[in-house]
Amino acid sequence: MEGKKVIKCCLFDMDGLLINTEDIYTLSTTKLLAEYGKPAMSWDFKMQVMGLPGPEVFKKFIDYYDLKGKITYEEYAQKQHFYQEKAWNECDYLPGVQSFLKYLMEEKKVPCAICTSSDDKKFQLKTIRNLKQDGMIDQFVHVIKGDDPRLANGLGKPHPRIYELGLAGINEKLGLDIKPEETLVFEDALNGCKAGKAFGGTVCWIPHTEIFGKEEIPEFKTFFKDENEGFVLQSMDKFPKHKFDFQNI
Repeated sequence: MEGKKVIKCCLFDMDGLLINTEDIYTLSTTKLLAEYGKPAMSWDFKMQVMGLPGPEVFKKFIDYYDLKGKITYEEYAQKQHFYQEKAWNECDYLPGVQSFLKYLMEEKKVPCAICTSSDDKKFQLKTIRNLKQDGMIDQFVHVIKGDDPRLANGLGKPHPRIYELGLAGINEKLGLDIKPEETLVFEDALNGCKAGKAFGGTVCWIPHTEIFGKEEIPEFKTFFKDENEGFVLQSMDKFPKHKFDFQNI
């Protein structure tokens, strides 16, 4: 990346990137697996499903754990809801997130959107103690959620549609014409990074702390051809602000 990369808007995933919901997903899935005599949820499986819409996760879940015909999607969703419901309102910001969002939206006045695979009901529960409590949610120009009908029929992540809709929402609401290449996409999941890369933005990949830099995940070194396409960070408080020219337009 020669000189500073010009960025005119930012698009954020939510789960496991802004707030610590991925640990809750891991715990609830492990409890569900125990009901069927299966081992704890593995990182190999988690890497495959992070960022995907619920129905797509279920398809991979029954194949990976050999549960086809033993549990329906409705049963799976009900059990996950049972284990997760009380935990959602305990979600908190991940390291560096709150201060970085303030830097972007309050100091730099960069238009931002959330593009999450979570449906509206889960979104409302997950954001009670963080984005809603401090009013940060109101500073986002646009929010796209996983139950948006425009994401149906296989158009959720890793398809780029969710980020296309996020940028379109910003452009429409603010009367702008920002291009994908002027956009920074923040993700924690490989599927989301695939969506951001296909969308055409520069992708900042911030994986879960348990897997950051692990040698058995070669994508950390091979997924991006250069820093203009994307880069990997340990946490949001490590973001290299000096490499970017955030423009208030």
